[in-house]
Amino acid sequence: MELSGKNTMVIGLGESGLAVVRFLRGRGANVRVNDQRDAEALGSAATEARELGAELVLGGHPENAFEGLDLIVVSPGVPPLALLERAEERGTEVVSEVELAARFIEAPLVAITGTNGKSTVTTLISEMGARLGRPLFVGGNLGRPMIEAVDTAAASAGGLVVVELSSFQLERVSRMKAHVAILLNVTPDHLDRYSSFDAYAAAKARIFERQDARDFAIIPADDPDLRQLVNGDGAVVLFDGRSGDVRVEQGVLVDSGSSLRVPVDELRLRGTHNVSNACAAALAARLLGVRPDDIAEVLRE
Repeated sequence: MELSGKNTMVIGLGESGLAVVRFLRGRGANVRVNDQRDAEALGSAATEARELGAELVLGGHPENAFEGLDLIVVSPGVPPLALLERAEERGTEVVSEVELAARFIEAPLVAITGTNGKSTVTTLISEMGARLGRPLFVGGNLGRPMIEAVDTAAASAGGLVVVELSSFQLERVSRMKAHVAILLNVTPDHLDRYSSFDAYAAAKARIFERQDARDFAIIPADDPDLRQLVNGDGAVVLFDGRSGDVRVEQGVLVDSGSSLRVPVDELRLRGTHNVSNACAAALAARLLGVRPDDIAEVLRE
């Protein structure tokens, strides 16, 4: 994707928005920043964006600021705007920060979403993935913006990128493909932004869209409704419940696909929900090639 000389806009100058400004300017793009807040409210972010050479359009969303653009990158906190729809009608591509980052990442991508538990599972998988000895990036909704993975060793074919993704971040993905995509659960949330629970669930389900037969879609075994949300071609694998590939049997966390066996009372994370999280993380790690002993060590530590 060639960005040099392109006219771009970043909407929302939070942490991820500023990271996108740095990225776009580093690749020679012309950058316009738009935010509902003014320069005083944005503080050092506005100062840095200006020093990077970005044009600042602050305090509102004027119609003419959205004209003449090749690309618009929307930060996750920005609500739906009619101006974006009109820009798309004019032929301007509108993407999320996550989508932009994915276009420059060659490494296998592990993406985790869900209403609850995603930070825990992201952390567990990153600790397990580190045992592979490959360059590793961890971020997304947890920690560093995903765009910061680009141009690191972790983004190369020999690396590994593990990201937590919110429904907001998944709204404008189109080419992002997760090698391992995990949907932990979906319960009513953010209904002030979405028209219905189904619309919220559909945003989460975008995590599976571009998967092919070489990829894996991980969902809980005991929630048949989530199976209906898997809309890609990845192999569906299950965790927890009675039929999960990784589940609890007689007080022991076991993996039917490996030699992993860890008594639940030896898990460092306590609580039924964290046992379920441990099952999901252990399954993802095994699919990535992490040894059972290393998975067990992380779960105990």
